[in-house]
Amino acid sequence: MTYKFCVTALQTDPNSHHASFEGLGLIALKLDKIKMSRLISYTENLVKYKQFNDSYVKEALKDCVELYSDGIDSVMVATMAYKVRDYGTANVHMSAAFDSAFDCEDGFNERRGVEFPLKKLNQVMISVNELALYFTYELSQPKND
Repeated sequence: MTYKFCVTALQTDPNSHHASFEGLGLIALKLDKIKMSRLISYTENLVKYKQFNDSYVKEALKDCVELYSDGIDSVMVATMAYKVRDYGTANVHMSAAFDSAFDCEDGFNERRGVEFPLKKLNQVMISVNELALYFTYELSQPKND
């Protein structure tokens, strides 16, 4: 994840220009939920409408839908915890959401020669997850005053 990616992603929300650090974290969580929802829809459409030569790919994509759905549930719990300033709980749940994108890709790596059809979208999802995770992690750390 690059600085440019972070700035560009956060600036998609007009409130980011005047947001505090905590406010930017909430924007990152919201962005994460939106991106993951879109990735779920895209993946469901692939499963429904695209013909695959290998049934393994279709089944692995179905697994990805389930993993992303679990991930979005984790983002929602993280967001609720974040809003009440329970940053430790938010961080734990954001970590689980972060894992969902890797777990999806791992399903394709289990079989040699199988191309991962979500590679680019999954990489973006990992970066968005990483952005939200950065805020939950930083805020969950003890303050050194």
